[in-house]
Amino acid sequence: LTLLHKPSLEQCLAWWEEWDVPVNIRRHSSVVARSAYVLAVKMRDKGLSLDPILAHRAGLLHDIDKIDTLEESAAHGAMGADFLIGQGYPEMGKIVREHIMSTIANPEAKNRSWENKLVFFCDKLVEGDKLVPFDKRLKALKSRYPYYIEKMAEAEPYIWNLSDEICEILGLGSHEGLIEMLKEML
Repeated sequence: LTLLHKPSLEQCLAWWEEWDVPVNIRRHSSVVARSAYVLAVKMRDKGLSLDPILAHRAGLLHDIDKIDTLEESAAHGAMGADFLIGQGYPEMGKIVREHIMSTIANPEAKNRSWENKLVFFCDKLVEGDKLVPFDKRLKALKSRYPYYIEKMAEAEPYIWNLSDEICEILGLGSHEGLIEMLKEML
C-alpha cells in the first residue's frame, strides 16, 4: 500500500483556523472525515488498496473554502483545491475539487481513487453534523440550493450506484444498512 502525501491532523486544524472555518462546517467536515475513514478501513480490510488517513484528512478539508465561495457559484471546491495543491498536496486538492455533487456525472469520475469517492459519498450523507440516508440529505440540499436541483437530479443515480458499489464490497444488503453500520461505528 502506497501512502499518499498528506498533512498531519494538526496541520488540517491549523488551516481551519487560518481559513476561519465556522464551527458548523467544522462539525460537518468532522463527521464526513470520520465516515470516510471508517469506510476506507472497512474496504481496506476487504482487500482494496486505499489510505484511510488520506480519506480522513480530505474529509476534514473538503469544505475549507465554503464560506469564501458562497457568492461565487463555480468556485466552491476549486479555491480549496488550489490552496492544497499550493501547499504540496495535489491528491487532496483533487479530492476537494471533486467533492461537488455535479462532478460525479463526469465520465472520468468512475476512475477516481477510492479516497476521492469516499469523501464525495460521505459528504452526501452528512446533513449539518448528522449522518443521514442520502435521500434525506438530497431533500435538504434541494431545499437549500434550489438553483442546483437539475444538477442534483443528474447526479442522483450516480450516487445511488456508488452506494450500491460500497454496499457490495462491504457485504451490506442496503443503503440503510450502510447508514446503520456507520452510525454504530461513529
